[in-house]
Amino acid sequence: MMRYIFKSFFFFGLLVLGSWNYLCKAQTTQLYTDTEIRSIQRDGKFYQTINYAIKRSKKGDAYQLMGTRRILGGVNELLKVKFDDNLISLQQRLIDAIFESAVPSDQLGSKAFNDEYMGWVSLTEGKSYLEEVPLYESYSFLYIAEFLYILQESGWADESKENKAWWREKVHFLERHGWEKWLTRSERKHKKRYAYFLRSRTHMGSHWAGVALYLDKISNNYVVRAQARELFYMYDKLLRRNFKVKDGRYIWNSTYDDVRGTHAVASPKSITQDVSHGNHVVSYIIAAIDVGNKNWGDRDIQLLINTLKSVLGASKKGEISTYVDGKSDHGDRTRYFLADGWVKLGRYDSELKWFLNQYAKETDKMSISHQEFQFKSNLLRVQN
Repeated sequence: MMRYIFKSFFFFGLLVLGSWNYLCKAQTTQLYTDTEIRSIQRDGKFYQTINYAIKRSKKGDAYQLMGTRRILGGVNELLKVKFDDNLISLQQRLIDAIFESAVPSDQLGSKAFNDEYMGWVSLTEGKSYLEEVPLYESYSFLYIAEFLYILQESGWADESKENKAWWREKVHFLERHGWEKWLTRSERKHKKRYAYFLRSRTHMGSHWAGVALYLDKISNNYVVRAQARELFYMYDKLLRRNFKVKDGRYIWNSTYDDVRGTHAVASPKSITQDVSHGNHVVSYIIAAIDVGNKNWGDRDIQLLINTLKSVLGASKKGEISTYVDGKSDHGDRTRYFLADGWVKLGRYDSELKWFLNQYAKETDKMSISHQEFQFKSNLLRVQN
Protein backbone atom coordinates (compact mmCIF):
# COMPACT_ATOMS: atom_id res chain seq x y z
CA MET A 1 0.00 0.00 0.00
CA MET A 2 2.76 2.42 0.97
CA ARG A 3 4.56 1.49 -2.22
CA TYR A 4 1.44 2.36 -4.23
CA ILE A 5 1.05 5.69 -2.40
CA PHE A 6 4.73 6.51 -3.01
CA LYS A 7 4.35 5.79 -6.73
CA SER A 8 1.23 7.94 -6.88
CA PHE A 9 2.99 10.88 -5.24
CA PHE A 10 6.02 10.34 -7.47
CA PHE A 11 4.02 10.51 -10.70
CA PHE A 12 1.92 13.38 -9.39
CA GLY A 13 5.15 15.22 -8.61
CA LEU A 14 6.41 14.62 -12.15
CA LEU A 15 3.13 15.90 -13.53
CA VAL A 16 3.30 19.06 -11.41
CA LEU A 17 6.95 19.59 -12.28
CA GLY A 18 6.23 19.09 -15.98
CA SER A 19 3.32 21.50 -15.83
CA TRP A 20 5.45 24.07 -14.00
CA ASN A 21 8.23 23.74 -16.57
CA TYR A 22 5.68 24.18 -19.34
CA LEU A 23 4.26 27.29 -17.70
CA CYS A 24 7.71 28.75 -17.10
CA LYS A 25 8.63 28.10 -20.72
CA ALA A 26 5.41 29.74 -21.91
CA GLN A 27 6.13 32.77 -19.73
CA THR A 28 9.68 33.14 -20.96
CA THR A 29 9.13 32.43 -24.65
CA GLN A 30 5.75 34.02 -25.36
CA LEU A 31 7.23 37.44 -25.96
CA TYR A 32 4.27 39.24 -27.50
CA THR A 33 1.87 40.82 -25.04
CA ASP A 34 -1.89 40.39 -25.42
CA THR A 35 -2.13 44.09 -26.25
CA GLU A 36 0.37 43.77 -29.09
CA ILE A 37 -1.36 40.69 -30.49
CA ARG A 38 -4.79 42.29 -30.28
CA SER A 39 -3.47 45.32 -32.20
CA ILE A 40 -2.91 43.14 -35.27
CA GLN A 41 -6.50 42.04 -35.78
CA ARG A 42 -9.65 43.94 -34.87
CA ASP A 43 -11.82 42.42 -32.14
CA GLY A 44 -8.89 40.38 -30.86
CA LYS A 45 -9.29 37.69 -33.51
CA PHE A 46 -5.57 37.15 -34.06
CA TYR A 47 -5.50 33.53 -32.93
CA GLN A 48 -8.87 32.80 -34.49
CA THR A 49 -7.49 33.95 -37.83
CA ILE A 50 -4.53 31.58 -37.63
CA ASN A 51 -6.61 28.67 -36.37
CA TYR A 52 -9.11 29.21 -39.16
CA ALA A 53 -6.24 29.09 -41.68
CA ILE A 54 -5.07 25.80 -40.12
CA LYS A 55 -8.57 24.32 -40.31
CA ARG A 56 -9.03 25.50 -43.91
CA SER A 57 -5.63 24.13 -44.96
CA LYS A 58 -6.54 20.62 -43.84
CA LYS A 59 -9.10 20.49 -46.67
CA GLY A 60 -6.32 20.41 -49.27
CA ASP A 61 -7.74 23.03 -51.64
CA ALA A 62 -4.93 24.31 -53.86
CA TYR A 63 -6.78 27.55 -54.62
CA GLN A 64 -6.94 28.42 -50.91
CA LEU A 65 -3.14 28.26 -50.68
CA MET A 66 -3.03 31.73 -52.17
CA GLY A 67 -4.99 33.28 -49.31
CA THR A 68 -3.00 31.34 -46.70
CA ARG A 69 0.05 33.32 -47.85
CA ARG A 70 -1.25 36.35 -45.93
CA ILE A 71 -1.14 34.47 -42.62
CA LEU A 72 2.24 32.83 -43.23
CA GLY A 73 3.79 36.14 -44.29
CA GLY A 74 2.32 38.05 -41.37
CA VAL A 75 3.61 35.60 -38.77
CA ASN A 76 7.07 35.66 -40.36
CA GLU A 77 7.25 39.43 -39.96
CA LEU A 78 6.23 39.20 -36.31
CA LEU A 79 8.97 36.63 -35.71
CA LYS A 80 11.53 39.03 -37.14
CA VAL A 81 10.58 41.48 -34.39
CA LYS A 82 10.28 39.00 -31.50
CA PHE A 83 11.23 35.34 -31.76
CA ASP A 84 8.11 34.14 -30.00
CA ASP A 85 7.86 30.35 -29.47
CA ASN A 86 4.08 30.53 -29.36
CA LEU A 87 4.01 31.97 -32.88
CA ILE A 88 6.60 29.45 -34.07
CA SER A 89 4.37 26.64 -32.85
CA LEU A 90 1.33 28.10 -34.61
CA GLN A 91 3.29 28.54 -37.84
CA GLN A 92 4.46 24.92 -37.60
CA ARG A 93 0.89 23.73 -37.17
CA LEU A 94 -0.20 25.71 -40.21
CA ILE A 95 2.60 24.32 -42.38
CA ASP A 96 1.91 20.80 -41.10
CA ALA A 97 -1.75 21.22 -42.05
CA ILE A 98 -0.77 22.31 -45.57
CA PHE A 99 1.79 19.58 -46.24
CA GLU A 100 -0.20 16.79 -44.59
CA SER A 101 -3.20 17.58 -46.82
CA ALA A 102 -1.13 16.79 -49.93
CA VAL A 103 -2.11 13.70 -51.93
CA PRO A 104 -0.11 11.68 -54.51
CA SER A 105 -0.82 13.16 -57.91
CA ASP A 106 -1.92 9.82 -59.35
CA GLN A 107 -4.77 9.87 -56.82
CA LEU A 108 -5.93 13.42 -57.56
CA GLY A 109 -8.10 12.67 -60.58
CA SER A 110 -8.04 12.90 -64.35
CA LYS A 111 -7.04 16.59 -64.50
CA ALA A 112 -3.96 16.08 -62.33
CA PHE A 113 -0.49 15.25 -63.63
CA ASN A 114 -0.76 11.66 -62.40
CA ASP A 115 2.89 11.25 -61.46
CA GLU A 116 4.81 10.32 -58.31
CA TYR A 117 4.72 13.76 -56.65
CA MET A 118 2.50 14.97 -53.80
CA GLY A 119 0.21 17.91 -54.32
CA TRP A 120 -3.22 19.48 -54.37
CA VAL A 121 -5.95 20.31 -56.86
CA SER A 122 -8.25 23.31 -56.73
CA LEU A 123 -11.51 22.43 -55.01
CA THR A 124 -12.94 25.88 -55.70
CA GLU A 125 -15.29 25.84 -58.68
CA GLY A 126 -14.40 28.22 -61.46
CA LYS A 127 -10.75 28.45 -60.34
CA SER A 128 -8.92 25.78 -62.39
CA TYR A 129 -11.29 23.32 -60.73
CA LEU A 130 -9.71 19.90 -60.01
CA GLU A 131 -6.41 20.95 -61.59
CA GLU A 132 -2.91 21.16 -60.11
CA VAL A 133 -1.63 24.73 -60.53
CA PRO A 134 1.98 25.84 -59.82
CA LEU A 135 0.92 29.43 -59.20
CA TYR A 136 -1.47 28.53 -56.38
CA GLU A 137 1.19 26.56 -54.52
CA SER A 138 3.89 29.19 -54.96
CA TYR A 139 1.93 31.87 -53.09
CA SER A 140 2.32 30.02 -49.78
CA PHE A 141 5.57 28.21 -50.59
CA LEU A 142 7.43 31.53 -50.65
CA TYR A 143 6.67 32.29 -47.01
CA ILE A 144 7.07 28.66 -45.95
CA ALA A 145 10.58 28.80 -47.42
CA GLU A 146 11.22 32.10 -45.64
CA PHE A 147 10.04 30.59 -42.33
CA LEU A 148 12.48 27.69 -42.71
CA TYR A 149 15.23 30.22 -43.44
CA ILE A 150 14.29 32.19 -40.29
CA LEU A 151 14.48 29.00 -38.21
CA GLN A 152 17.89 28.19 -39.66
CA GLU A 153 19.37 31.65 -39.19
CA SER A 154 18.07 31.96 -35.62
CA GLY A 155 19.61 28.64 -34.59
CA TRP A 156 16.19 27.16 -33.77
CA ALA A 157 16.70 24.27 -36.17
CA ASP A 158 19.76 23.11 -34.21
CA GLU A 159 18.37 23.54 -30.69
CA SER A 160 17.04 19.98 -30.42
CA LYS A 161 16.70 16.71 -32.33
CA GLU A 162 12.96 17.32 -32.61
CA ASN A 163 13.50 20.78 -34.11
CA LYS A 164 16.05 19.47 -36.59
CA ALA A 165 13.84 16.56 -37.65
CA TRP A 166 10.85 18.82 -38.28
CA TRP A 167 12.95 21.37 -40.15
CA ARG A 168 14.66 18.78 -42.37
CA GLU A 169 11.36 17.10 -43.17
CA LYS A 170 9.82 20.36 -44.32
CA VAL A 171 12.86 21.41 -46.35
CA HIS A 172 12.80 18.01 -48.07
CA PHE A 173 9.09 18.30 -48.85
CA LEU A 174 9.63 21.76 -50.35
CA GLU A 175 12.55 20.52 -52.44
CA ARG A 176 10.84 17.35 -53.63
CA HIS A 177 7.14 18.19 -53.90
CA GLY A 178 7.49 21.87 -54.68
CA TRP A 179 10.69 22.63 -56.51
CA GLU A 180 11.59 19.31 -58.18
CA LYS A 181 7.96 18.58 -59.03
CA TRP A 182 7.29 21.67 -61.09
CA LEU A 183 10.78 21.78 -62.58
CA THR A 184 10.41 18.19 -63.83
CA ARG A 185 6.91 18.79 -65.13
CA SER A 186 8.04 21.94 -66.91
CA GLU A 187 10.85 20.08 -68.64
CA ARG A 188 8.42 17.36 -69.76
CA LYS A 189 5.78 19.73 -71.14
CA HIS A 190 7.69 22.85 -72.22
CA LYS A 191 11.24 21.50 -72.69
CA LYS A 192 12.28 24.35 -70.41
CA ARG A 193 12.79 23.65 -66.72
CA TYR A 194 11.70 27.06 -65.40
CA ALA A 195 8.65 27.83 -67.57
CA TYR A 196 6.19 26.88 -64.82
CA PHE A 197 8.15 29.01 -62.36
CA LEU A 198 8.40 32.21 -64.43
CA ARG A 199 5.22 31.94 -66.49
CA SER A 200 4.01 35.15 -68.21
CA ARG A 201 3.69 37.77 -65.45
CA THR A 202 6.11 39.46 -63.08
CA HIS A 203 4.09 38.58 -59.98
CA MET A 204 3.90 34.93 -61.04
CA GLY A 205 7.65 34.74 -61.36
CA SER A 206 8.20 36.57 -58.08
CA HIS A 207 6.79 33.73 -55.96
CA TRP A 208 9.03 30.95 -57.26
CA ALA A 209 12.00 33.31 -57.55
CA GLY A 210 11.45 34.06 -53.85
CA VAL A 211 11.35 30.34 -53.06
CA ALA A 212 14.63 30.06 -54.96
CA LEU A 213 16.23 32.82 -52.86
CA TYR A 214 15.61 30.79 -49.71
CA LEU A 215 16.35 27.35 -51.15
CA ASP A 216 19.77 28.69 -52.08
CA LYS A 217 20.29 29.34 -48.36
CA ILE A 218 18.63 26.31 -46.72
CA SER A 219 19.09 23.39 -49.11
CA ASN A 220 21.93 20.90 -48.64
CA ASN A 221 21.45 19.71 -52.22
CA TYR A 222 24.02 21.46 -54.41
CA VAL A 223 21.97 20.72 -57.55
CA VAL A 224 18.90 22.43 -56.06
CA ARG A 225 21.01 25.40 -54.96
CA ALA A 226 22.52 25.79 -58.42
CA GLN A 227 19.08 25.61 -60.04
CA ALA A 228 17.70 28.10 -57.53
CA ARG A 229 20.41 30.63 -58.36
CA GLU A 230 19.85 30.11 -62.07
CA LEU A 231 16.15 30.84 -61.64
CA PHE A 232 16.33 33.96 -59.51
CA TYR A 233 19.08 35.43 -61.69
CA MET A 234 16.85 34.77 -64.70
CA TYR A 235 13.95 36.48 -62.96
CA ASP A 236 16.16 39.42 -61.98
CA LYS A 237 17.09 39.83 -65.64
CA LEU A 238 13.42 39.82 -66.67
CA LEU A 239 12.49 42.34 -63.99
CA ARG A 240 15.37 44.65 -64.87
CA ARG A 241 14.21 44.68 -68.48
CA ASN A 242 10.72 45.67 -67.34
CA PHE A 243 11.62 48.42 -64.88
CA LYS A 244 11.57 51.91 -66.34
CA VAL A 245 12.49 55.09 -64.45
CA LYS A 246 10.05 57.96 -64.91
CA ASP A 247 10.18 61.16 -62.85
CA GLY A 248 12.39 59.47 -60.27
CA ARG A 249 10.18 56.41 -59.76
CA TYR A 250 9.75 52.91 -61.15
CA ILE A 251 6.92 51.97 -63.48
CA TRP A 252 6.70 48.58 -65.17
CA ASN A 253 4.48 46.13 -67.00
CA SER A 254 3.08 43.03 -65.36
CA THR A 255 3.73 41.15 -68.60
CA TYR A 256 7.39 40.52 -69.45
CA ASP A 257 8.81 43.01 -71.93
CA ASP A 258 11.62 40.78 -73.21
CA VAL A 259 11.86 37.03 -72.54
CA ARG A 260 14.92 36.32 -74.69
CA GLY A 261 17.46 34.04 -73.06
CA THR A 262 15.00 33.04 -70.32
CA HIS A 263 12.31 30.39 -69.82
CA ALA A 264 9.51 32.94 -69.32
CA VAL A 265 6.41 32.98 -71.53
CA ALA A 266 5.91 35.96 -73.84
CA SER A 267 2.56 37.78 -73.87
CA PRO A 268 0.97 39.11 -77.08
CA LYS A 269 -0.06 42.34 -75.36
CA SER A 270 1.72 44.50 -72.77
CA ILE A 271 -0.24 45.15 -69.59
CA THR A 272 0.78 47.73 -66.96
CA GLN A 273 1.50 46.39 -63.48
CA ASP A 274 -1.47 46.68 -61.16
CA VAL A 275 -0.90 47.77 -57.57
CA SER A 276 -2.30 44.61 -55.99
CA HIS A 277 0.01 42.16 -57.76
CA GLY A 278 2.83 44.70 -57.65
CA ASN A 279 2.93 43.82 -53.94
CA HIS A 280 4.58 40.53 -54.78
CA VAL A 281 7.27 42.10 -56.94
CA VAL A 282 8.15 44.56 -54.17
CA SER A 283 8.17 41.79 -51.57
CA TYR A 284 10.57 39.77 -53.72
CA ILE A 285 13.01 42.66 -54.14
CA ILE A 286 13.08 43.35 -50.40
CA ALA A 287 13.61 39.65 -49.68
CA ALA A 288 16.42 39.53 -52.24
CA ILE A 289 18.19 42.45 -50.56
CA ASP A 290 17.67 40.92 -47.11
CA VAL A 291 19.36 37.63 -48.10
CA GLY A 292 22.25 39.38 -49.83
CA ASN A 293 21.32 39.24 -53.52
CA LYS A 294 23.57 41.92 -55.00
CA ASN A 295 21.34 42.42 -58.04
CA TRP A 296 19.19 44.79 -55.96
CA GLY A 297 20.04 47.63 -53.64
CA ASP A 298 19.28 51.01 -52.08
CA ARG A 299 18.57 52.76 -55.38
CA ASP A 300 15.85 50.25 -56.22
CA ILE A 301 14.25 50.71 -52.81
CA GLN A 302 14.23 54.49 -53.18
CA LEU A 303 12.64 54.32 -56.65
CA LEU A 304 9.93 51.99 -55.33
CA ILE A 305 9.32 54.34 -52.38
CA ASN A 306 8.89 57.16 -54.86
CA THR A 307 6.41 55.01 -56.78
CA LEU A 308 4.33 54.49 -53.68
CA LYS A 309 4.48 58.15 -52.70
CA SER A 310 3.93 59.78 -56.08
CA VAL A 311 2.01 57.32 -58.19
CA LEU A 312 -0.01 55.54 -55.51
CA GLY A 313 -1.08 58.76 -53.85
CA ALA A 314 0.57 58.59 -50.43
CA SER A 315 0.07 62.36 -50.11
CA LYS A 316 -3.64 62.15 -51.01
CA LYS A 317 -4.88 60.42 -47.88
CA GLY A 318 -5.21 56.92 -49.21
CA GLU A 319 -6.46 57.55 -52.75
CA ILE A 320 -4.55 54.68 -54.28
CA SER A 321 -4.21 54.27 -58.05
CA THR A 322 -4.99 50.95 -59.70
CA TYR A 323 -1.75 50.80 -61.73
CA VAL A 324 1.81 51.80 -60.97
CA ASP A 325 1.76 54.41 -63.75
CA GLY A 326 -0.91 56.36 -61.85
CA LYS A 327 -3.97 55.35 -63.88
CA SER A 328 -7.06 54.15 -62.05
CA ASP A 329 -10.05 51.92 -62.51
CA HIS A 330 -12.32 53.28 -59.80
CA GLY A 331 -14.42 50.13 -59.78
CA ASP A 332 -11.43 48.02 -58.81
CA ARG A 333 -11.14 47.79 -55.03
CA THR A 334 -8.05 45.54 -55.12
CA ARG A 335 -5.96 48.69 -55.63
CA TYR A 336 -6.16 49.23 -51.86
CA PHE A 337 -4.25 46.02 -51.17
CA LEU A 338 -0.79 47.11 -49.96
CA ALA A 339 -0.17 44.51 -47.26
CA ASP A 340 2.23 42.06 -48.85
CA GLY A 341 5.06 44.17 -50.20
CA TRP A 342 4.36 47.89 -50.40
CA VAL A 343 3.97 48.29 -46.64
CA LYS A 344 7.48 46.87 -46.12
CA LEU A 345 8.93 49.94 -47.80
CA GLY A 346 8.06 51.88 -44.65
CA ARG A 347 11.19 50.38 -43.09
CA TYR A 348 13.25 52.73 -45.24
CA ASP A 349 11.34 56.03 -45.12
CA SER A 350 9.89 57.94 -42.16
CA GLU A 351 7.34 59.89 -44.22
CA LEU A 352 6.06 56.68 -45.74
CA LYS A 353 5.93 55.09 -42.29
CA TRP A 354 3.65 57.90 -41.11
CA PHE A 355 1.34 57.43 -44.09
CA LEU A 356 1.14 53.67 -43.52
CA ASN A 357 0.23 54.20 -39.86
CA GLN A 358 -2.59 56.49 -40.93
CA TYR A 359 -3.69 54.05 -43.62
CA ALA A 360 -3.93 51.25 -41.04
CA LYS A 361 -6.72 53.19 -39.29
CA GLU A 362 -8.97 53.03 -42.36
CA THR A 363 -10.92 49.95 -41.35
CA ASP A 364 -12.86 49.68 -44.61
CA LYS A 365 -9.63 49.45 -46.59
CA MET A 366 -8.15 47.00 -44.10
CA SER A 367 -11.04 44.63 -44.81
CA ILE A 368 -10.36 44.64 -48.55
CA SER A 369 -8.64 41.42 -49.64
CA HIS A 370 -8.59 40.45 -45.93
CA GLN A 371 -5.36 42.41 -45.60
CA GLU A 372 -5.50 43.57 -41.98
CA PHE A 373 -3.60 40.65 -40.43
CA GLN A 374 -0.69 40.87 -42.87
CA PHE A 375 -0.68 44.67 -43.14
CA LYS A 376 -0.48 45.27 -39.39
CA SER A 377 2.03 42.47 -38.85
CA ASN A 378 4.25 44.05 -41.48
CA LEU A 379 3.60 47.47 -39.96
CA LEU A 380 4.78 46.28 -36.55
CA ARG A 381 8.05 45.24 -38.20
CA VAL A 382 8.24 48.66 -39.88
CA GLN A 383 7.90 50.36 -36.50
CA ASN A 384 10.71 48.33 -34.86
